[in-house]
Amino acid sequence: MSPTSIIPDNPKAALQNYIEELGTLYDHWYQTAVQRHHAVWLLLQALAILAGLVTAIVAALYGNEPLDRLTRALFVVLPILAAGASPLVILFRNLMRLREAGRQRIQYLIEIDTTRFAAATTPADYTAIHTWLVEQVAALEADQSQRFYQVVPEHLSLAKGTPPSPARRPPS
Repeated sequence: MSPTSIIPDNPKAALQNYIEELGTLYDHWYQTAVQRHHAVWLLLQALAILAGLVTAIVAALYGNEPLDRLTRALFVVLPILAAGASPLVILFRNLMRLREAGRQRIQYLIEIDTTRFAAATTPADYTAIHTWLVEQVAALEADQSQRFYQVVPEHLSLAKGTPPSPARRPPS
């Protein structure tokens, strides 16, 4: 919610705003994260492949000739780069899968609650739907956080990569 927006004073408007905000905030965060992680994943994949390829080419070109310092360094550094990039390729692929699962769940929640919103008729209905949706989003966030740390060790994670949460956003 923007700092200038008015907080709705009725359950129907509050739920409508929450559903719209949920779609907007998560979609923007998801698209940004996917683009960033896909670029890094492609870079790491290229690094892993090219490091091995360049090592093989340099080895073939030198054959039995004595190696100079630079060539000797290449034979050490390039395989290390490939070895380091390969597990990161897998890590980023797993992060992309985790993000996609979260996006699918958020999309499902938005679709379900849009349907429930259309069928609701009383303030109590809107309040119940809103409460349920907030609980579902909080549960999803907790599950995603737990699954994230199963993929990425805690000491490697960066807190700034978490999505904005309509459920737990600080007051403006």
